[in-house]
Amino acid sequence: MNCCSDNIYNKYDGLQNLTLYIIQYLMLNNEDIWKLLKYDTQDALEKPNLTREEKAALIYPGNSGGDMDDYRVFRTPYLDDVTTNQQAQIRVYLESIAPDTTVYGTVDVNIEVICHVKMIELNDYQNRVESLVWQVLRTLNGTEVGGIGKLFFDRNGSYYDLIKMNRYNNRNFYGYTITMSTRMGNLEECQ
Repeated sequence: MNCCSDNIYNKYDGLQNLTLYIIQYLMLNNEDIWKLLKYDTQDALEKPNLTREEKAALIYPGNSGGDMDDYRVFRTPYLDDVTTNQQAQIRVYLESIAPDTTVYGTVDVNIEVICHVKMIELNDYQNRVESLVWQVLRTLNGTEVGGIGKLFFDRNGSYYDLIKMNRYNNRNFYGYTITMSTRMGNLEECQ
């Protein structure tokens, strides 16, 4: 089949589950992220690993999930309820889609790591938010996620890839937005 055919267009298959796949990948491949989210003490990294069920209980299931304060992982940039609880959060959501050609496009994903300022310090003078940023990068950069494509953190691959500091909730929380990208397309149809 000819890639230049007028009948070949990128359908962005899997796009609707990309953020879910990223969260699932983090569940299976990084224990420290989950300890930093669950335990609000300075010794969070010395605490026991969470079970798969304990990790799943930290993921917001949607509108029927009850009080958002009980969760730490979200698939949306905005939450209905403003929290003042001392906690850390991760939010994973689509940022932008650039159709590079009719066959493939670049999908940018934001991963926000947020923490209450009173629980930033960890043992050994580590910073909880900076530790979360590092854990996300080391776990996801260059990784095939959900069979969709490799996530990358590369300004040559996407101009939007960067890490930017943000303040939340009147300076009670701060964190970083990590923008990573992947290429999506129907390249198998072009062979």
